[in-house]
Amino acid sequence: MQNVASPAVSAPTNIFARWWNDASIRIPILVFVAARILTLVIAAAALRIGPVHNAFANDPIFVASLRARQLDSPLNFLIEPWHRWDTGWYLKLAVQGYNSDDGSVIFAPLYPGLMDIVDNVVGDTLLAGLIISSVACLFFLIVLYKLVMLDVGRDAVARNTLFALITFPTAFYLMAAYTESTFMVFVAGALLTSRYRRWVLAGLLSACAALTRAQGWVLFFPIGWLAFVEGPRFWQAQGISWKQKIWQSIPRLFAVGMGPFMVLVFFGILAFSGLGNIADAYSKYWALIVRPPWSPVIDVIGKMVAGTASFTEISGFVALVFIVVLMLASIRTLPIVYHLYMWPTLVLILLRYYTPTLLNGTMRYVLDFFPIFITVAIAFVRYPRLRPPWIVIGVTIQIIMLYLFVCWQWIA
Repeated sequence: MQNVASPAVSAPTNIFARWWNDASIRIPILVFVAARILTLVIAAAALRIGPVHNAFANDPIFVASLRARQLDSPLNFLIEPWHRWDTGWYLKLAVQGYNSDDGSVIFAPLYPGLMDIVDNVVGDTLLAGLIISSVACLFFLIVLYKLVMLDVGRDAVARNTLFALITFPTAFYLMAAYTESTFMVFVAGALLTSRYRRWVLAGLLSACAALTRAQGWVLFFPIGWLAFVEGPRFWQAQGISWKQKIWQSIPRLFAVGMGPFMVLVFFGILAFSGLGNIADAYSKYWALIVRPPWSPVIDVIGKMVAGTASFTEISGFVALVFIVVLMLASIRTLPIVYHLYMWPTLVLILLRYYTPTLLNGTMRYVLDFFPIFITVAIAFVRYPRLRPPWIVIGVTIQIIMLYLFVCWQWIA
């Protein structure tokens, strides 16, 4: 009997089937789709329920950001709820660029630059930002799943890590037109590729992280550890010439140095173009100064004792305690590379002393410490009864916070 050739579509079909059978791809996709649909529905409903009061409707930055919008789009009921707070700055940067007299230089250039590129395809810069954040969130969940499998080797822990993270109250920022998911996919990607010793790719991802947020330069520490300290140490190997060792060190130095280098490049461009520097912009336009990392903690405790702390300050302190407790609990459960990323990040965040509201944004910054959710997941596997209340309480608070976010209430 003559063999019948397989249909031409069989190869792609087999590829997609193989991907779908891979839990590290299937589970993140399912988690992402559920979260993306839920946040879109809640945000659209919040816009209808209201009341929505934009106190910045006449602010020059918000007015400029409207030029990036296609307000008559049939999708506007899904897009409009996400035009909030810092998103306006990214929209303004995407269409107008930086100015020396508005404080916009505190925002790194990569995310608004990507928004401008995608906008050329979709015709609405806000929609472009939502697409970028959504794609980045999906890939971040996939990379995070792979990191957990690399470190723990258990699907149950990897799944629960995604559940713990995506149900955290401020996780909706991962899909907002903010830098959260874009920054985190570059950070997680740099850590994963460094673990596999793909130094050039790790360096490029580290550079992208630093150009998304300047704090990305802290990848210098974990990548440096993996490149030069963690065994086997190539520079101690016997029978290898110094010439070979130098050649092996070049891509490692590239990976280690690209994050700090790109921050210096960005700062240099700002200085030489007459746009000023970030420290001055923070102080002049954002009422934010640099103080020792313990200063905002001590001062917010003092305000809480005196009964003068705002809800944002109290929630920021609770978030900080949450971060520190889980980081301490993670000392015995996570590899040192995660701590070399998290502890310097914590110091950088606490150096920012925002005079009007201490510990401002800390609820959102919890997401930056994504490795702590691996420790939470390990607890879920050991004590399954912890997971249902975490998910129910987390999702409930997240819905409330997303509603307030849409209504122009400051959340994090």
